[in-house]
Amino acid sequence: MCPDDQLLSAHFDHEVPSPWKEQLDRIIESDSVCRQRFDRIAATHSALHTGAEPDFDGAKNRVWDSIQSRTAYTQPYHRFRTVSISLPLAAAAAMAILAVGVLASYMLLRAPGNAAMAGGIESGVTIRVDDVEQLLRIMNSSDPVRQVQIDLPEQSRFQFSGEPRLIRAVDQGGERPFGDTEQP
Repeated sequence: MCPDDQLLSAHFDHEVPSPWKEQLDRIIESDSVCRQRFDRIAATHSALHTGAEPDFDGAKNRVWDSIQSRTAYTQPYHRFRTVSISLPLAAAAAMAILAVGVLASYMLLRAPGNAAMAGGIESGVTIRVDDVEQLLRIMNSSDPVRQVQIDLPEQSRFQFSGEPRLIRAVDQGGERPFGDTEQP
C-alpha cells in the first residue's frame, strides 16, 4: 500500500520523523508503483532547481511603465467644489443673517398671543390676606388666573400646625369651596 503524494514529498524533503521514515523507505523499495511516484517527485524537484532562472527585469520594467503611464495623466477626483469669498462680503452676509434673526425674534415676541410675555398687557388680581374666601373662589374657578398678588401685613407671625395638603375640589366630588370640604 503506497502512501499519498504529500507524504512521499515530505519524505523526499526529509520532513518525516525516524520511526516512520524507515517504514516509508521499505515501502518505496518493495513497491514498484510507489517507487515510480517517488522518482517522479525527485525528477520534478531536480527540474525546478537545475533550470536557469528567467530574466524578469524586462517584464518588471514594462509593467512598471504601464502603471506609471496610467496614473500620470489622470486628474484627481474632487468631491467638493471650493469657492472663495472675500472677507467683507462674508461679514456683510453674517450681519444680514443676524439682523433677520433679531427682527424675527422681535416680531414673534410682539405677536398677539405673546403679548403677556413681552410685558404689553398685565392681567392680575389683587387680594387682601384677610379675605381668604375670595382667594379660594378664584383658585377654584375655571377661569385661568395668570397672576395673584397677596399683600401681607408687615408685622405678621405665622404658626405652622400639621402637614400642609393641597386638595383639589374635583377630587372631593365637585367644586366646593375649601372650607366646606370634610376632612377624612
